Amino acid sequence: MTERALPESGSHAEHVVRCTTAGLGFSSGSSGTVGSERAELSDGVPDRTAVRREVVTSLGGAIRELAEAFVGSEVPEEVLASAAESVRAVTDQLGAVQRAVDEPAVVDDPAGRIRVFNPVTGLASPLAPPMLLDPRSSDSSCCVGRAVLGLAYEGPLTYAHGGVIAALLDDILGRVASSVARPVVTSKLNVRYRAPVPLRVPLLITGSTEAVAGRHLTLRGTVECESEPGVVLAEAEGRFVVLDARQACALFGPSDLDEIA
Repeated sequence: MTERALPESGSHAEHVVRCTTAGLGFSSGSSGTVGSERAELSDGVPDRTAVRREVVTSLGGAIRELAEAFVGSEVPEEVLASAAESVRAVTDQLGAVQRAVDEPAVVDDPAGRIRVFNPVTGLASPLAPPMLLDPRSSDSSCCVGRAVLGLAYEGPLTYAHGGVIAALLDDILGRVASSVARPVVTSKLNVRYRAPVPLRVPLLITGSTEAVAGRHLTLRGTVECESEPGVVLAEAEGRFVVLDARQACALFGPSDLDEIA
């Protein structure tokens, strides 16, 4: 895999952004874990990759806020039309230089399991809630995440779309499975929706290992409101399979297995 140089920095390159997630009461780093991350200094100069992560995280959060404001907006049509023109202008700017689908983002570190555009946990992803992982409550057999789902994730009125809940559960189970063996992929995910999941309420998403049989792992996950621990709103059983070298190469190409997230 060839490495690409970072784009030339602008006047904002030394600007350090602290990303906070509304409703969760703590700040988060670019890897989607609880805590804060600031650019590393080398001889007094901020590390370019860390600085860029902070900038894309800030932009991703701004686009996420835009989406949330838009889906709840009831402003006049002329305001919407003007906003559409402004957004298209920014889209043209961002689209000037694009990576290929088989290229990792320059801000990612697959070996370090940093994927800032992950659609579930990526702080730079406008699609992600994001779900923040709590290392203080996680170990090799259990993983805990927290998220707040806004109007952009609405299914039934005032409740989250079931597909979003399935994505949260699949991600948390995959992270537990990856701490047991790598590389793994989901082979089956059964989700039981026990009650609607409310919007704009802090959620607790938990995954744990239930059984390991050779290359096959079985895990269980739950979604609860933080304010009502023990009251399960959705639960899942996930089955994961550990890939052998041939399968991993066929799916991901001839990469170092440590780089496969």
